Amino acid sequence: MSSELEPETVYDMVVVHRENDVRVVTKQLFQLYTLRKLGSPFKPVIPFGPHLFGSGKTKFVKNYLELVNNMGESALIGLDYVGESEKANRRGFLEKLKRASLLFVDLRELKPTEPKERNLKWAVYYLLVKAAFLQSGLPQPDPDECFKELKLRSDALVQKIRSILNIPSDQYLLVAFDEVGVFDTKGTFLN
Repeated sequence: MSSELEPETVYDMVVVHRENDVRVVTKQLFQLYTLRKLGSPFKPVIPFGPHLFGSGKTKFVKNYLELVNNMGESALIGLDYVGESEKANRRGFLEKLKRASLLFVDLRELKPTEPKERNLKWAVYYLLVKAAFLQSGLPQPDPDECFKELKLRSDALVQKIRSILNIPSDQYLLVAFDEVGVFDTKGTFLN
């Protein structure tokens, strides 16, 4: 017998009081999309509360695309007073966002690199590739082969991740980093 206070589905647990978070994140992604088309530099600011342990940040990120799909147009269009052409632009963006792929990267898995010329940047690159392999059900990649192939080139990294996850170039790839606070402790020995 269930209480009326207990959520009925996993979705109910995730979405409680998260509608505004979905709107904020989606609007930031839309601004990034719009300004990139114009060639303007834009760094999206996605708010998070690192001190709020157990607040559901990880669950939110892992379920973000499902939440966007379930919220539909209200995830971006909502009550904004925008013209019809802008609504059409936002609808187009939302349709593409609904087909996006999410790569979830847990920074607690970040490890020191060997040899030392492979710095923090390399460690994060390798962690991204490793997360893509594991998310695809493939065995963990060899660090030396990754280093030779990627050579710390961001374009090669994105191509490699898209290849591993089988994501076409016209589909969005969202990368979510969890536990960013790890840089407070691990950043010192990954120089």
